[in-house]
Amino acid sequence: MLVLKRWLHVWYLASTVVADDERASDEKGGDEDVVGGGNRRVLVHVQGDKPEQDQIVAFNTLIPQAIVTPPPAAGCFGMPGAFVQIFLADAAWIPALRTNGATLVGRVAAALCAKDCSMVDVTLPGPESRTRRCQLGQAYMRVILEEDFNAMQDKLREIDVMHPIVDNMSPSKLIQLDKTRHNDHKDMS
Repeated sequence: MLVLKRWLHVWYLASTVVADDERASDEKGGDEDVVGGGNRRVLVHVQGDKPEQDQIVAFNTLIPQAIVTPPPAAGCFGMPGAFVQIFLADAAWIPALRTNGATLVGRVAAALCAKDCSMVDVTLPGPESRTRRCQLGQAYMRVILEEDFNAMQDKLREIDVMHPIVDNMSPSKLIQLDKTRHNDHKDMS
């Protein structure tokens, strides 16, 4: 299952195995240490990372992703500055994207060769022209021309969708998440 961790704004792959509360508590020191709280847990890993770096998180901190249209068989490894078409999106946006014949597009910010993926600034649907920095596997995008990128951006601005927001969290939890985000970005450079 493809998911997005809301608080990191980065795409991740997650196993479909739901860990029980006891296993999550044993491995992470109780509910205080499991990101997001709640009862259902999933084991999440960054694409390409080692299994020992997997983390059990609450299911409600994840945004399900789905394929908009089937990606090309080869995919691509986006190099910095490349314009790319992206074949997955938040599952809630799929009907609107398909109805309008649109896919997400983005510009590659960095290539993460060790992880077989790229950091991509993805243009989101809606008139506000929001972007989301995502770690995206090469199988889910292809390089496009700048003219095609601009045309799809215009199309995305005309699609009105709801954007997920970060759940209410305590200041201490937000500080912890910010430290995690900082460490993740440090590891990627």
